[in-house]
Amino acid sequence: MQAAWRPILMPWQSIANAKVYVANIREGLAKADPAGKSSFEANATAYIAKLDELEKEVKATVGSIPADAVGLSPRMMPSVTFGEAYGMEFISPEGVSTESEASARDVAKIITQIKKQKIPRYSWRTSPIRG
Repeated sequence: MQAAWRPILMPWQSIANAKVYVANIREGLAKADPAGKSSFEANATAYIAKLDELEKEVKATVGSIPADAVGLSPRMMPSVTFGEAYGMEFISPEGVSTESEASARDVAKIITQIKKQKIPRYSWRTSPIRG
C-alpha cells in the first residue's frame, strides 16, 4: 500500500523565510555576545540586502514562466513552501521513481495523469537527491 501524499514543507525555499532565519541568528548571536552586537547587525543587514536582490531575481525568473505551466517532480513531493512563495504549482507523477529508468508503463501513467488533470504545459524535473 502506497503512503498517502503529504506536502513537504521546506521553509528554506522561501527567501522571506531565509530573512527570518538571518534575523533570528542575529538576535541569538547578539544575546550570546553583546559586545559583537553591532557587527552582527551590520552583517545581517548586508546579507538581508543580498537576499532582497536574490528575491527580485527569483521573482523575475519565475514570472517569465507561463502561468499555466505545472512542474512535475518524480523524486520529491512538491514543495508547498516554494509554490506558495512564488505562485507555482508542482505535482508528482503517481507511482514513478527516479530510482530506475522509466518504463513504457511509467510514461503512459504520466501521460494519463497529464490528460486526466488537463495540464496544458509541464516541465519534468528530476532531483539529484537519492534515497
